[in-house]
Amino acid sequence: MEPLLAPSRLRCRGDYLAGIATIISTSEVFAILARIDYSLRYWSAKVAVPFGFTLVEDEFRHALRLTASSGRALEVNSRLPMNSVILAWWCGEDGDAVTFGSDACRPLKFGHGFSDAARMAGTCGFHGGSALRGMWVRRTYL
Repeated sequence: MEPLLAPSRLRCRGDYLAGIATIISTSEVFAILARIDYSLRYWSAKVAVPFGFTLVEDEFRHALRLTASSGRALEVNSRLPMNSVILAWWCGEDGDAVTFGSDACRPLKFGHGFSDAARMAGTCGFHGGSALRGMWVRRTYL
């Protein structure tokens, strides 16, 4: 059973994701969508019951579908890790590339959690190319 969520908080998350969908649909300025999970980052830190992703699954999937169909990549944050459910939805919407980012404000924290983020992406079928930098793409099997 999903935990109860105040209607105003649920609406805020839905509005945030609708805003992402609008930006994706109306702008070609960027190639990577970062912070799709921004409105959820501090949810579990503020309440004892974790937020149920399925309450806004349709909104997430819509934004992810638009992002994938536009050929953009999804950023996986290493400092405040993305929930693996969102990455699985990205794959389900035919997202074929991810990048990694870090919200670290202190240089010594930069890249913190990268191993875990890379492991999660690898579990979903993404892998790095021959270059040390760049997007990770999803393996496709013939």
